[in-house]
Amino acid sequence: MDSLIKDIVNSVTGTEVTVDEQQVQSLFHQIAPNLAILCVRILVAIILWLVGKKLMRWLNNIVDKALIHYHANDTMRAIAGGTIKTIGYALILLYIARIFQLPLTPLFTILGSIAIGVALALKDYLANLAGGVILICLTPFRSGDYIIDEHGHEGTVTRVGMLYTILMTLDGKTIFVPNSLLTKDCVTNVTKEGRRRIELKIGISYESNLKRAKEIMEEVIGKENHLEDPPIQVFVGELEEDSIIVQAYFWTTVDDYWPVLRDIKEKVKDAYDKEGISIPLPQVDIRLLHQAD
Repeated sequence: MDSLIKDIVNSVTGTEVTVDEQQVQSLFHQIAPNLAILCVRILVAIILWLVGKKLMRWLNNIVDKALIHYHANDTMRAIAGGTIKTIGYALILLYIARIFQLPLTPLFTILGSIAIGVALALKDYLANLAGGVILICLTPFRSGDYIIDEHGHEGTVTRVGMLYTILMTLDGKTIFVPNSLLTKDCVTNVTKEGRRRIELKIGISYESNLKRAKEIMEEVIGKENHLEDPPIQVFVGELEEDSIIVQAYFWTTVDDYWPVLRDIKEKVKDAYDKEGISIPLPQVDIRLLHQAD
């Protein structure tokens, strides 16, 4: 072995080098234990990494099946899976660092400083991320619900994402609402109860038969898709300058709301025309005063 080391050194340096056999043996005896310990630590670290990944996969499958059983959406399942992986890899790396006896205090200090800087730079995104977690966990609304927020955004929820909630408006527009706005402000969930109240207002002239107008409105509404409870309410809403506002409240299902709302006004108008009940237009009376010659 000594001759082999000597030949290698001589070939590299091009000079004759003498090797002290006693020094080589001493150096070998010093390195050998540390090298063996290093190999063992590397082997343990590899085993820990493989076992840790397998445990994370097993735990992730259990949690994912539980979330599917409780009808959790895809976003919540993704958050749960990402959280398990993040915590799992952090623990594995921490134990590997301890195996190699690395100093952890300076590492934690550096990581803490980096985390503070990143948090300050991405505070708006982190606020939206936290809002997304809150919306997914508390579920004030779900995909398919029609919501209205304080900023005038309204539409059908198509997806609750990590940073934004996506709404589809009635005219086909897509709105991306930051989750932080939906968690800190008031949000009206119009369709959560599965039914909606329709408010119908139609003005008739003062010369028309008010009682008959109310009867006709109630008859027309009764033929539409509506809920029996609460019952239909027809009453005089307002007395305007040129018309009497006949108003009605009745309830229908969420799916029937827009079709009924679109049809009911036309049918009431046709029924009023057949009964001779007029819907007045705004008018102005003009009087001409003639002065005597």
